[in-house]
Amino acid sequence: MRRAALRVALFALAACGLSGTPSRAYTTPPPGGALAWGAGGALLADLPGTLALFDDPARLADSVGARGCEFAASRARLDELDALTRVRAGFGARHGALAAALGVESFGPPAWRAQRLVLALARVAGSAAFGAAWSERRVASPDGGAARGRTLDVAGTARLPAFAGRLSALGGARSLVAVGAAAALADPDWTAELALDLGAARAHVTRTRDLSGARSLPEVHGSIAVEVNCVASARIGAGTRL
Repeated sequence: MRRAALRVALFALAACGLSGTPSRAYTTPPPGGALAWGAGGALLADLPGTLALFDDPARLADSVGARGCEFAASRARLDELDALTRVRAGFGARHGALAAALGVESFGPPAWRAQRLVLALARVAGSAAFGAAWSERRVASPDGGAARGRTLDVAGTARLPAFAGRLSALGGARSLVAVGAAAALADPDWTAELALDLGAARAHVTRTRDLSGARSLPEVHGSIAVEVNCVASARIGAGTRL
């Protein structure tokens, strides 16, 4: 019986190895910054501004009439692993209802380093905002080569009238348009989120759906999180994926 089970397992592994499904050259990090990761992937946990161009370009500007320029940078580790360190830097400018930003990102170990140059534009219209980001991607390989690709991401945010205007919504799609080598392209997915302002805290409900893989069995991830404002300059997020 054990020999039969072993033979079945070996046959399954061999079939997987011979299948024609292409594999990704690197792990696509979850959207958002370090605080969004800590709050179950809730993008609205991150502050609006220049670094929003990477995952939520609609939040480049948080209000109409704001003017000025901003430089921002961040460093975070996925799953607390040094090999999965992500570094981001960007420069943004805002004028009235329009905002634009240019940023660079580096992720992963040197042999599989994924880099991208991102240009994003956003427009604020009343209590809503819309944005789009174009990415030029490059992913290294151990043999010294590199795969290149281009993707377009779109996003929108709005403050809803429910709960006296304390409810915010977000929707976004990554890799809505993707051109180039498959190894250089991020997995296409969409994210929907609701955030309720509770005063000293904010509650988030998020759902992300990965549309890649075998395309016949997409992955769905959800999370519930609470973000607490401890003081003016410190925030704590805690969440869990469903």
